[in-house]
Amino acid sequence: ILTTVRGYKTVSRFFPHEAADLEPCLAAAEAEAAEQKTETWSTLYCLTLWLGMILLTPFDLTSIDSGDGKGLATRIFDLGLLGLKSTSRTRDASAWMLSKYFTRPDVTVAGSLPRFFEWTRSSWASDDPAAVGDRQPTPMGLAFVRCGAMQAWNQTL
Repeated sequence: ILTTVRGYKTVSRFFPHEAADLEPCLAAAEAEAAEQKTETWSTLYCLTLWLGMILLTPFDLTSIDSGDGKGLATRIFDLGLLGLKSTSRTRDASAWMLSKYFTRPDVTVAGSLPRFFEWTRSSWASDDPAAVGDRQPTPMGLAFVRCGAMQAWNQTL
């Protein structure tokens, strides 16, 4: 309700944003996304907003990674792409979170954003859903991420 009245950018500023909160928040968001319950979309929405706020904190993702299988960067990216498949507000939160993720210095150096742009270009150009793999986000979600990342880059220049 608060995000409807005040907006997600205002509400997300009140979330705790320490580096130690990243893995528990990500684990909770992944568990919520795995359940795929439409009744609790607001929980995943708030967790994704919280994750986006944590990503604004300057720390290296590899320095706090506990090493549980996939790396933190891959898990965040996969969660964001999963949220982009939604047509609810979760798509907006995932797009905002991914735009914050792509503007991180450690992600920029790794070259994730150019790969994401190439992947979105190929998914828009392809009419075959199997050609883009099991991640088929909505075109609107992809556009939100691209615009959000460019807007954040313009603010830092």
